Amino acid sequence: MSWPPSTDGLAFRWENGSESNTIPSDGPVDQLCRLIPSGQAKFNRFWAMDVADGAYRAEPVMNTSILERLRESNQLTLEVTVTTSSNSGSGLSHIVSYGRDSRDWSLVLAQRADALVFGIESSASGQLPLMEVGRLVEGRPHHVVVTVADDAVIGYIDGQPVSSHDIDQIDVSAWAERRLSFGQASDGSSDWAGTIEGVALYDRALSADEVGRHHQAYAPRLEGRAALPQLEVEARLTEKRDVPRASLYPNTLVVFDYRVNAVNLGSYDEEKILVTHWGNLNGERQTTTQDLQVGRSYRLRLEPFDAHPELVAIRLVMNEEDFHLPMYYAVSAPVRE
Repeated sequence: MSWPPSTDGLAFRWENGSESNTIPSDGPVDQLCRLIPSGQAKFNRFWAMDVADGAYRAEPVMNTSILERLRESNQLTLEVTVTTSSNSGSGLSHIVSYGRDSRDWSLVLAQRADALVFGIESSASGQLPLMEVGRLVEGRPHHVVVTVADDAVIGYIDGQPVSSHDIDQIDVSAWAERRLSFGQASDGSSDWAGTIEGVALYDRALSADEVGRHHQAYAPRLEGRAALPQLEVEARLTEKRDVPRASLYPNTLVVFDYRVNAVNLGSYDEEKILVTHWGNLNGERQTTTQDLQVGRSYRLRLEPFDAHPELVAIRLVMNEEDFHLPMYYAVSAPVRE
């Protein structure tokens, strides 16, 4: 089933990093919704935004387009599928924000502990207090929808209504243009850790029946996402490779050679192992990779490289002698032994 089921009133759409992510336009070509990564933000193996220690932000042209579309109506719907990495923090972490910073926003969906909270700018009193619209279970994907219409905010989790709040009438025509951000406030504060996908923003309130259909349309994409078998080894770095300049290759993977000292988790029978690290990410040289030292031993948490389709098109620096060996991807920073 295609997602989203309805494009009526669609102001922004981003399904995942492997889709076209377009919305209907008045011209001959649909409008493309592009995102710009920063920090450590990258796609995971399901092409969702992984925003731990980073963020994605809409292109400036999209910020203008979103506001123009929302100004046509004093209703809106925010739809997003999120998986939080932790629900133990007490601070406020921005998941989706249309704002200038952590305090100046027109629209925000955020997390505090396990609570999912929502805020919107009102014509009567500026920003309204944040409202709890649902709860998140750590590590579990949740399809979240928040609708605003008729002086009410309604929250849905996985297709079911879970909250309702009365609010002052909103007046989007009074909003200033802001920046749509995912995983942080627009100024880089209020960092949130988790994955984001299936984002849609409408200039109208979806009905309860529509929300149910949207959930049913997206749910199949979340099925069968079993965790990959983990391999954890203690290994000595035997050979590094030079990382190209980030100005030339802003996203680069490098393959380093290790000798396995011990296997702590999983199974690996070879003495030598090839491990892929990020050399450059989002135009920044990765110092954790650059600072690895030949002759030192590290604890490495690995997953099969072939299980990460999001990495296939990224420039890869490696030797040409060990293609017979399986290659692994370091899913976290190496820990020095």
